[in-house]
Formats: sequence, C-alpha cells, structure tokens
Amino acid sequence: MTSTLPATDYDKVRAKAAADVREALQQIDDPKARRATADEMREAAYLNLAIVRPERDQLIAAYAFHHPYDCTPRELCAAFGLSHSNLRQIRIGALGQTWGVAGTKLPSKEDMPGVADSLGLHCTEETGAQAVELAVQFQENDAAWKEALHQIGLATAELAARRLTVPPLERPDFATIRDDARDQVLAEFADITRPDERLERSAEVVIEAQEEMDRLIVERDQLIASLSCYTTAKAVYFSAGLSRTGLKRVMERALRLDRDAKLPTRDDLMQAGQDAGVPFVENAHETLPKIAREYERHRTIREAATQIRDAVIPVLVAPPYQWTHQRIADAAGIPQPYVTVLANA
Repeated sequence: MTSTLPATDYDKVRAKAAADVREALQQIDDPKARRATADEMREAAYLNLAIVRPERDQLIAAYAFHHPYDCTPRELCAAFGLSHSNLRQIRIGALGQTWGVAGTKLPSKEDMPGVADSLGLHCTEETGAQAVELAVQFQENDAAWKEALHQIGLATAELAARRLTVPPLERPDFATIRDDARDQVLAEFADITRPDERLERSAEVVIEAQEEMDRLIVERDQLIASLSCYTTAKAVYFSAGLSRTGLKRVMERALRLDRDAKLPTRDDLMQAGQDAGVPFVENAHETLPKIAREYERHRTIREAATQIRDAVIPVLVAPPYQWTHQRIADAAGIPQPYVTVLANA
C-alpha cells in the first residue's frame, strides 16, 4: 500500500469506550437511577454517531476512490474500522446508489478517481488521516451506545419483579424467505457471465452475508434470552427459526452453562437470567421475528453465493484462464487448500 494511513487498534478503542461507560455506571447503586443515567449516555452517543457518520463516510469514500490500486478492501477495512459490507455500503452510498439493490456495481478501478471528483469527493494529503480520526470517534460512540443499551437492559432486569406478559410471538414463513433470497441471488448472477467476475462478486456476497449473520446472531440470541427469562413468551424457537436443541444451545451460552447442562426450570429462569447478567430487551417479542427473518435471508444468500463461487473455480483453473490455486484463493478470500479440493473435484 503506497499511501500510508495511521495504524489504529479499533478493538482497544471500542473496549476503552465500553469500559468508561461501565465504570461510570458502577458508581450508581440504585438500579433505577443507573438505568436513567445509562439512557442519557445512550442518547448522547447516538446523537454523536449521527453527527460523525456523514463526514466520516464522505472522507472514506473519497480516499477509497482515489486509491484503488494502493489499498485493497481488506486494508481499507482495517484502516477505518469497517467490515467489508460497511465499506461497500459507504462507497455505493457516495455514488448516490441504493445499498442492497441487486446488480448495484462500483466503477472500475480506472474510473474511480474521475467519478469521485465528478461527485465532489476530492482527496488531499490529509484526507486519509482525517477519515481515520473520525472513524475512531465513530467507533468510540458506537461502543458507548451499545454498552449503555446493554446496561439499561441489566438494570431493567434487576428491577424486574415478575415476568412481563407479551402476546403470542409471530412465526415467520422461513420457507418463503429462503426461496425469495435464493431467487434474488440467481437473478443478480444471471447477468454476470464472465467467470472472473462471477468469482469476485460471489466472494463479495458471501463475505457480506456472513458479516450480517455474525451481527444478527448476537442480537437474535440476546432477544431469545430476554424473552425466555423475563417474559411469558412460549415456543420462542419457532419465531427464531431454531429447533428445540438450537434454543437450548442459545440459553446455555446466555446463562453461562456448560454444553448439555440441564437448564433451569421455567420458574427459575428469571433468577438465573439475573444471576448470569442477561439483559432485558424492550419489545423483544416484536423484534425477534424481524431479526430471525433477516438472519435466515442472509444465511440463504451466503449458501447460494457459495455454490456459485465454488462452481466457477474449476472453470478458472482450466484453459483458457488457467489461474493458479493461490490466485483464486486471494481473489475469493478463501484458503488455498479449499481451492485445491474444489479444483480437483
């Protein structure tokens, strides 16, 4: 990477911001007052995020478009504390296009600087450092917001005296969700015929879908634990798209139990949740089905795109392309031995 960017440990940035929130709230013994203070901290961090995000995104887009050959997507993500899908979302948004629409494409590397200038996304020697500075502020406030929200849930759980009555949970039609997601992927790739382009785009889709799954599963499991411990909700696994065994695994992790340990009885779950620090999540009965639908959609997208990615690998190994296994692995972001297995299949 010929253009250097300040090296930043975003994990440490986020950890310190979250620790600052926890330490401030630990000074407050009354859970009701602690919850009120945490809510104020959450709102302040959220407002800061809204202020920082637009300028951060503009600077990152300008830098990324003006350094298409100097910085790989992986290097850009590391420099600015982004996931792969975050970076793509920022760049597509800067072009005035809608993120998530099938077939949305970025300009070629050759065209990126000119397109950026035409949109007013100019890049100076200070742009990279400025983007990193705002990226740090964004990560600090994002971590503070999430930790404050978590602390609100803990205080609310501490205050709970009985299970909250909630209406029956919605049960999403997961079969239809899977069919629609698969059709979406097939429709996008119907217009991508070149094997190298199919590999690059399918790899992007797999990475983006996995990142969304990693994010959603954390929220999904928090919702499941909150509903199971603190509300009257029944058969939560149906709304979450899980089997009974899958639900048990979630609760084992939430209650910090060994795998296959016996779960507390329903009468004891509330106290067990409080003892394990399970936060109460407001409106979890409404949010869980939405999160479960999104998780299943991205899981199916990843599965369909993986099949497309794997199917094109033997084509690129053979004439006239004759790509090496390492070149394919680098382009797809997968281990080289896995490429060898597919190429020889």
